[in-house]
Amino acid sequence: MGWFAQLLSGTLAGMVAVVGACWLLAAFVFGLIRKELGATEGGINGLAAVVVQLGLLRSDAQLRRLIVTRTLLPSTALAPPFYIALSGDRAASGLGTLGSFMIAHQGVRLGRSVHVVDMAERDNRATYTALSNSVVGLILLAGGVFGVIAQWLGIGAVLAIFTSMAALGIFAAAGLDDVQAA
Repeated sequence: MGWFAQLLSGTLAGMVAVVGACWLLAAFVFGLIRKELGATEGGINGLAAVVVQLGLLRSDAQLRRLIVTRTLLPSTALAPPFYIALSGDRAASGLGTLGSFMIAHQGVRLGRSVHVVDMAERDNRATYTALSNSVVGLILLAGGVFGVIAQWLGIGAVLAIFTSMAALGIFAAAGLDDVQAA
């Protein structure tokens, strides 16, 4: 092993040791913090809160439509790696497509944020946002299925599914109330 590799491994080991010591010091300092006991009256069971929030999907048609729209539009976030893989050696065309998708994805995110804030009342805004983010998060976790589909049916099939999802998302979004005008 050369002198540079020895220095680097010694430096790396030293850095890890310092970081570990800092972590232990932080754990000790945080352990010294004394906090006041919080109020417990009026609390709700976590599972009961989830059931109540999921009930909003039945009772609030616009929230349900917003969440359906959001579950159809992650294609703008999930498609870019498949386009890059499809482009193969033509890296320039793949990167141009990636830029277009990143713009589309940012537009979807901004539109969702503005719409949910304007749609919800002040006292249920956090609930709407949490429920919407949780449902969409579960859908995104299932996004790994598209890799399996790509293996079985090819990247073109996955891109066709994403295109269909985006088209359905456009129709679903068209049915949302114009809450910005209110």
